[in-house]
Amino acid sequence: MVESARLFIKALWRYAWLFAISASANAAWIYQIKTGHTVTQVPSWILGLLAIGTLLVAAFLAFHYQRAESERHAAHQSAPYFAGPVTFNITGAQFHFGNVRPARPSSGDRLPERTIEGVPSDYRVVNVWELLEDVPDQPLSIINRTLRYVELRGPALIGLGPNLQFINVVFGILDENVDTIIWPIPRNGMLGPIVLQDSILESCRTESLGFTGSPEALDQMRRAIRVQ
Repeated sequence: MVESARLFIKALWRYAWLFAISASANAAWIYQIKTGHTVTQVPSWILGLLAIGTLLVAAFLAFHYQRAESERHAAHQSAPYFAGPVTFNITGAQFHFGNVRPARPSSGDRLPERTIEGVPSDYRVVNVWELLEDVPDQPLSIINRTLRYVELRGPALIGLGPNLQFINVVFGILDENVDTIIWPIPRNGMLGPIVLQDSILESCRTESLGFTGSPEALDQMRRAIRVQ
């Protein structure tokens, strides 16, 4: 209700000049009818048409503006907000994730290319499951990959491993809140993340992905996204 009222006031303000023209024409029209005096050289019937016409046009434009803004707001609430682009690196020792592995989907082939590229006008859509590899003593991993102009999709939880470069990456978050994609690891550990390590993401965007890792890595990611 409050949001509807705010959008209504915003729509009225946007087209206030049309309402002002209508009000002025209406005042002159009524004055001429009641007093018989002319305040302009314009006949009363033309002033009447101008008053009514501009009022209808202003109301029509304001109504459609409010509806478009309401639809945009609703879409924003139900879809990811893309934050970025941001650039940061994660280095250092491997963070230990539990080695219980998520089940691999029964369909879909793994992409063999180490470098996967789209183009700026047409991002290549890649699901994280297409990039998984078996790495000894750790969960299924995405390792030694270079992604450019790729939209990396989940749903999945990504564990931030060592030697990562994020260059001009846009992250899909909810409600403009970076904490909706950052999952701190509980004190007793976490099972099931897909480890991302020794890789470069350049001019990419993510959708339906959460991220976990060491407190230092998560703080670095959080700061990078909030600063943009």
